[in-house]
Order: sequence, then C-alpha cells, then structure tokens
Amino acid sequence: GRGLWVLGPVGVASLTGPSTVAAGGNIQVSATLDGIAGAGGVDVGLSSSSAYLTVPSSVVVLGGQKSGSFQATAGSPTVDTPVTLTATLNGTTRTLLVTVQAQSASGPALSSVAVSPTTVSGGSSTIPRVTLTLDAPAPSGGTVVTLASSNPAACSLPLTATVPAGKTFVKVDGSTSVVATSQSVTITGTRGAVAKSATLTVTPPRPRSVVLSPKSAYGGSSTAVTATLTMDAPAPSVGMNVDLSSSTPAYASVPATASLSAGQTVVTFPVTHYPVNADKAPIIRATSSGLTKQDTLTVKTAVVSTVTVSPKSTWGGSATVVTGTVTLNAPAGSAGASVTLAADPALLTFSPATLVIAAGQTSGTFTVGSLSVALDTIVTIKATRGLEKTTTLTLKPPVISVLDLAPLSVQGGSATAVQGTITLNAPAPAGGLVVTLASSNTAYATVPATTTVAAGAKTKKFTVTHMVVTSQKTVNITATTGATSRFKTLTITP
Repeated sequence: GRGLWVLGPVGVASLTGPSTVAAGGNIQVSATLDGIAGAGGVDVGLSSSSAYLTVPSSVVVLGGQKSGSFQATAGSPTVDTPVTLTATLNGTTRTLLVTVQAQSASGPALSSVAVSPTTVSGGSSTIPRVTLTLDAPAPSGGTVVTLASSNPAACSLPLTATVPAGKTFVKVDGSTSVVATSQSVTITGTRGAVAKSATLTVTPPRPRSVVLSPKSAYGGSSTAVTATLTMDAPAPSVGMNVDLSSSTPAYASVPATASLSAGQTVVTFPVTHYPVNADKAPIIRATSSGLTKQDTLTVKTAVVSTVTVSPKSTWGGSATVVTGTVTLNAPAGSAGASVTLAADPALLTFSPATLVIAAGQTSGTFTVGSLSVALDTIVTIKATRGLEKTTTLTLKPPVISVLDLAPLSVQGGSATAVQGTITLNAPAPAGGLVVTLASSNTAYATVPATTTVAAGAKTKKFTVTHMVVTSQKTVNITATTGATSRFKTLTITP
C-alpha cells in the first residue's frame, strides 16, 4: 500500500486530453510525471505547433503530486487543423495530437471586412480599426470570425474576433509598427468557406504639424524664423528625410529636406525671408508619404525705424546744409522703399520731396531747406512708411553777422556822407527784421534809432550824421538785434 518515490529527476510520462476541439472552444489537458514531484514542485514546459491551439508556456505539478492540468484554447481555422501539443521535462518529451475543427459554415455569413483609416503611419497613435460585418445577427454564443494579416510585421491582428449575440458586426483594433518604406497589408476575415478582405497601407512617419515662430517678420531683417516639424511617429531605425517647400521661395525659402534620426519625432529648420515690396504670405510645407502639413509666414515690407537730422538747429533760411537720414527696420524691396516727408509747422522743404531708399538698402538721406523765422521755432519732421517716426529741427531767427561803415574816418560836419551797412547771416523773416542802432557819443555822430531789414533781404544801409569837432574824436556805432550786437568805430577829424 506504500507509494513508490522515484529517486533522481522525474520526467513526463504522458500528455492526455481530448483529441478534438471545436473552433473557438477550450479543452483541459493533463501532464503526468513518471514519479512524484519533489517538495518544491516542477515546471513542465509546454508548446503548440499551431496558433490555432494556444497553451501556457508551462504547467506546475505541485510537490507530492504526479500530474498537473492546463487549458488549451482553440482558434477558428477554415479547415480542420491537426495541432501537436508538446510537454517537456528533464529531457523527456510527450505529445498529444488534437484536431481543431473548422468553424461551422452554418449561421450568419461574413458579408464584408473594412478598415478605417485605410492609411496609417506605422507606430503612430492612429489605430487601424477593422469592422467585420455579418449578413444576419449572430446567434446565442456569438459568431467567431478568423482574422489574418498578410504582413504582421507592419500590422498585427488577433487570431479571431467574435460578433456578439444579436449583433451584425464587431470592431477589432490592429497594431502597427514603424516602417521605413510604405507597406501594403491585406486584412482577411474568414468564416467557413467565405473570406473577405480589405487593404491597409502602413506608411513611414508622416507630418503631424509645422509651426513657425515667429509667424511674421520684416523681410530681410535680422529676425530669425524657425519652423518646428512634429511627426506622428518616431523615425525608423535608418532615420528619414521629410521634403520641405515654400509656396514662394522669392519671399521665404527653406532647406530641401529635414532629417530625423532613429526614434526622433521633432526637428527644427530655418526659414529665410527676403525683402518685399508689399506684405506677402508664403506657405511653408512639410511632406512625407503623401501627407502635407503647413504654416503661413507673413513677410512684411520694411517700415521706418528712425529719422534724424544734423545739425539739430540752424538759422531759418540760411545756407547751412542740414542733412536728414531715414533708417528702415529691414532692407528695401526690389522697387525701393518710398518714405513720405513732412514738416509741422510747414517751414521746411525737403530734397527729394519723397525719399526713395534703394533696393536692398536700409537707409537714405535727404537735405532740408528752411524759411526765415522771427523767433526760435521748433519744427517737427515726420517720416512715414508703414509707421510714422519724428525728429525736430530748431530754426533760429537771423542775427547780424557784419556791421560796416564807409568811410571809417571823416572830417566832422563836412559834406562827406558816412554810410553804415548791416549784413545778416540769413534772410529777414516775413515782416522784416528791426535792428536797433546807437551812437556812443551823439554830440559827434548820430544814427536813426532803428532800421528795418526787408523780408527776404540780408542787408540794409543807414546814414551816420557827423558833427564839427575841434579835436579828433572816435565814436562807436552799434547795431543790435535780439541778443546779438555788432559795432564799428568812426573817427571824426577837425
């Protein structure tokens, strides 16, 4: 009545179970040892010769036991399929031949197989969904449809799918892998003798988005524009190139391709922009495997950045050369950049009246003419192209630059006339310029209290009246306007 304990390693004595199993069904199989398992138990390795009957990788026989059981799950082949199950332990092997019966052709028939979308990027988050449709609702227990992929490396599928009882269709998700070249995959559903198929294209990664930063720039300026290209899946192990293009390379250009290394999903590339005559909107595109993503760059024409003048002040109407400089924020386009000039109040003239900055240049100069003024006057100079920028020029009233007497020596009281001449450094303003005259000794020489330089004139003459003297005298004749005075000395002899 005692059990026999076998010394040394145990092996597999037998593998037993049903010899047939219905499509989609399960069977219990037992692995029996040729001895008793030790206290720690033993793992018996398991394998199947066909995916139509799947088994676990091993079954455990507990310590003190001689056998262990496991479940084998059948698929749904279209024909009866013999499958060999194998149990292995310590160099011993036993097998069991089981026939997986073909699924019954009775009941609803498979009417169609569809996949959506029909094109996906391998390894992306987009999942190809297969719809299996019957010609009638599935009976109690459901209807099993066998699935197959012609290219499992590109898109894998479960072996079977069950249409639930009362339903006419079921949806099954496929799983794609990254590919270096486009792959065509035929997805086939089979029930009984009826097979239907659909075609899925698995492509290399495709663009998900192209984003420009910034989205606008003044053409040809120093503003750097960068495009960020994001793919919908990692690049394959060999890397990949994405084709780049611009709708108008004359306004904005890009490299021919963007390269991604293995596993990379994001890459950046530069966008070079050029001077334009008017605002433009070139489209930047990235294309891979027939899919294009794009973003638009606004390339703006140059506008005024600054306007300056030198010198910052001058006598109104004088010959002093005042030079203005307009600077743009980007080079002028091929037609040049026209800048409108204006003054407030309108006391200035500009040459040229409208400044045209040459193509490709960022600045240009003009000269400023002015009218005479009676008082210090600040004039605002406006330069306008897209934006208005300003500077100021101060116009000063004319002053006496020279006072002359002729002659400088005269016999007092004689008939010789002494004439004074006032010379201004700029033309007199509208209404003329009043000059105050004075004599240092009116007993010997007198002058009018004032004299007026006519509008637009720069000189004015006046008469000095001299008296008889008994000894030689000197008299200073002074002319004053504003804060400026000039004098000349007249000698009067007996």
